[in-house]
Amino acid sequence: MILEQLTLRNFCLFAGEQAFDLRPGRRNERHLPIVLFGGINGGGKTTLLDAIQLALYGVRARCSKRSQMSYDDFLRESIHHGAPSETAGVSLSFRYACDGEEHLYDVCRSWRVVEARVREELRVLKDGVPSLWLADNWPQLMEDIFPLDISGLFFFDAEKIRTLAEDETSSKALGAAIKSLLGLDIVERLITDSAVLQTRLAKKDVPPEHKAEVAVLEQGLREHQERLDALTTERASLENDRLRAATEEKEAEAVFAAGGGKHWDARDASGPASRREGLSIQKLWEGRMDKEFAEADARRMWELAGRTRETMQVFLGRVTARKIDRLSGFVTESFRFLLRKQTLVERIVIDPATFSITLFDSTGYAIPKQRLSEGEKQLFAISVLWGLARASARALPAVIDTPMARLDAAHRQHLVDRYFPNASHQVVVFSTDTEVDRHYYQALQPHIARAYHLNYDEEHRRTVGEEGYFWKDGEPS
Repeated sequence: MILEQLTLRNFCLFAGEQAFDLRPGRRNERHLPIVLFGGINGGGKTTLLDAIQLALYGVRARCSKRSQMSYDDFLRESIHHGAPSETAGVSLSFRYACDGEEHLYDVCRSWRVVEARVREELRVLKDGVPSLWLADNWPQLMEDIFPLDISGLFFFDAEKIRTLAEDETSSKALGAAIKSLLGLDIVERLITDSAVLQTRLAKKDVPPEHKAEVAVLEQGLREHQERLDALTTERASLENDRLRAATEEKEAEAVFAAGGGKHWDARDASGPASRREGLSIQKLWEGRMDKEFAEADARRMWELAGRTRETMQVFLGRVTARKIDRLSGFVTESFRFLLRKQTLVERIVIDPATFSITLFDSTGYAIPKQRLSEGEKQLFAISVLWGLARASARALPAVIDTPMARLDAAHRQHLVDRYFPNASHQVVVFSTDTEVDRHYYQALQPHIARAYHLNYDEEHRRTVGEEGYFWKDGEPS
């Protein structure tokens, strides 16, 4: 996935329509993954991060500025206060390859206030062609392209992700992200579905307690069948008598009528009635047997669902342990690569059951996370996300806000030299001039495709994006 262009229309601090080219570049056959945005605090950096997520995920987007607001209130508050009309929008173009074919998607999300109510519209174009189907099914498609649960691993505020190293409750969120990223959530859904099926079948299943009743019904059916056979034989005999009588005189016919007509009528009356009774018993017996067969099938399905669930649980345990072990290796490698104190941490272990993370030193003793400095905590959190991205093997962009606010000079240098150029095939960085200053800008320059300065106009309370960083290339330090 490659983000191509972000367009804002009267969105928060950005008045009018402003577009930003996010594509990585090439220079002298060298890949340039970084697009750098520079701005003061409160100048619109986090707004751009929110805009990317809002375009992709809509009401589900985890925008930092939304807080506890409803979605409609968030959209209403996001309209630039100086806009001539209560209308705003964000659009994002990106390329995504699937099954060997690359397509360009344009996601255009706009909204306006009509009679105090917010009206939102979503338009999606694929290779320049509008698609109503894509617009109607966009959340499902995004879950295939870039699942929401893992978006926080690639779109993040570096200051806020320090909770991975401080808050033990973050294990739950981290676990959900790991499962989604490594495909373990699919196995969990299969296990859950098997349990639901087993519960439904158990409610329908009735213990086999009708064998004696079926035997009685079978005996009754045989007796009625014998009676029906006897009546059929009698009918055939009387039919022969009738045929012989037809050749006699009317007097013989009268005698036959007086002597044998009563039995003929009885046959007509009793034969069909008995036949109907026998057929009713047969249907009852067949219905009972059908029920027995259905119950047997339900029991077999119940047992199969149980065995499937048990097998999938064993499989989930094994594959989770294997993938988590591999992930722990990536996180350890990433942290040691970025850390200034190379002997501080020897290995990092992620518990496959709880997803809690433990750091160990070279002697095998666990290191309390509280012992880490603020900068080390931030690097640790970045290392967790970087390790996850590497373990997933997904070509997804990294969008990073406030990357170096709490880092000392040595750790900043490691982040600039080792992380940003290698974090992904596309890295969008939002920074202040005190984070990526002239020194670090020069270190990053061989990897920068383009840079923007978010110029905040205090008088008009708006931000205008300009090409170039806080200074022009070539200006004296």
